[in-house]
Amino acid sequence: TSVAQIEESFRSWSVNGEPEGHLSGYVSEAISRFLHTWGLVRDESGSCLELGSNPYFMTHLLEHHTGLELTLANFFGSRGETVETVSYLGPDGASRRDTERRSQLFNLEEDEFPFEADSFDVVVFCEILEHLLMDPVGVLRKIHRVLRPGGLLVLTTPNVLRIENVLGL
Repeated sequence: TSVAQIEESFRSWSVNGEPEGHLSGYVSEAISRFLHTWGLVRDESGSCLELGSNPYFMTHLLEHHTGLELTLANFFGSRGETVETVSYLGPDGASRRDTERRSQLFNLEEDEFPFEADSFDVVVFCEILEHLLMDPVGVLRKIHRVLRPGGLLVLTTPNVLRIENVLGL
């Protein structure tokens, strides 16, 4: 699969029946970040917790282009578990595929993580830190609890110093 095919597929994304392509602008702006983050774990294997996985772009890369076994987590105001449907163009660019994504729902800052200690070889924590309002260090402690000794934490945040962001300020 080429970068162009991945980008075309992501531009066609629809989660739970949202209009196809409504995330196209986000994809244009973030595709290089997605690919860079994937590059950090592409040779990893074992269990992986992806925090804040919706809209599932990173999930797709992890599932199809790594040896990681994924557990997904999100928070939309409710707790428990959810199943969402992602629809997208396949690599042929002509036919649509539907994939169900099952996620644990919990608030990173308020709730204990619903996983045993030392459960994951990799934790992916992308573009969430800047949204935490109460205790980012507490969230990092919770991540540390579920990450196996010697495990890998991938933590990213959008670059506030990008020229577009500076001009926006």
